[in-house]
This record gives sequence, structure tokens and C-alpha cells, in this order.
Amino acid sequence: MDDGGTQALMNAFYAVLQGKNMKAEALRQAQVSLITGDYQTLGEQRGSVIVEFVGNTVPPQVRNNLNHPYYWAPFILIGNGL
Repeated sequence: MDDGGTQALMNAFYAVLQGKNMKAEALRQAQVSLITGDYQTLGEQRGSVIVEFVGNTVPPQVRNNLNHPYYWAPFILIGNGL
């Protein structure tokens, strides 16, 4: 896996997880944000941080392909997801 894609997903995951205690839903929302490219669904402030990270830190060849399953599909939760 590419570190830039992993970092984008984990940033989105932990941004969602801050406001909630449900890991499964946080992972789902983070994956959907990478698939759709709509980071504002994570919340205005959190989404802006992710957009800035993706725009400034992630290499263009990764940034333009974050919707590909390579970047978000390998992540699963084991346990109750709470």
C-alpha cells in the first residue's frame, strides 16, 4: 500500500472518530470520503484539514487515484467495532 493513501484514509478515520465512538462507522465514512473525494462529509472543520493534507502532502499520482480500492479496501475492523 502507498503511504500517502494510507495517511489520507487514517486522517479521515480519526477525524470522524473524534466526534463518535463507533469505529466501524468512522472507517466506513473515511472510505466513502476517499471513494467520492468529498471530504466535507467528514464535517466542515475536519474535512478542510483532510483537503489541505491531500492537496499539499499526497503526491499527485496518489491524490488523483484515492478512489481506487487499492487505497481504501484493505482496511477492515476486527472485533465489535465500537
